[in-house]
Amino acid sequence: MTTFYVDLDAMQQLASQLSAIYQSLGGATNELNSFEPAMGSSRVADALGDFGDGWRDGRKTLMSEIDSLMQAIQGSYEDYLYSETQLARASSSAAVTTTAQATAR
Repeated sequence: MTTFYVDLDAMQQLASQLSAIYQSLGGATNELNSFEPAMGSSRVADALGDFGDGWRDGRKTLMSEIDSLMQAIQGSYEDYLYSETQLARASSSAAVTTTAQATAR
């Protein structure tokens, strides 16, 4: 018999960790332009500005991807939890053990 196990607690923990990363990225600032006068060279200041632009754009992309991943994980969690509940109800009189039942032991 094949056993299929989904660690629902781990899924929730992963979603929580991704949420923390998302919030940290959202709170990051682009304050690099305040350092431009100290650079001493317009080339260095321009390079710093280019880096800042890339950081802002990259951070935006990362946040979008993390948000999509969080939604997918949460959706999967809800689907698995629903399936576990339905299986537990259907098997209450049968000798079938679901992940939720095994975890509760």
